[in-house]
Amino acid sequence: GDPSVNVEKLPGRAAKAATTKNFKTAWEKAHQMFLEKLKSEPRELMEV
Repeated sequence: GDPSVNVEKLPGRAAKAATTKNFKTAWEKAHQMFLEKLKSEPRELMEV
């Protein structure tokens, strides 16, 4: 059969882990900023 290839060692895969971590950190920060913004926004009643 074909020789096996460890896909974790492919050049594009190694950088992906760092990119994923950076994205997660940025997402958590943006979510926290969004929640803080909601706290300061006045609430409006809506008819349902």
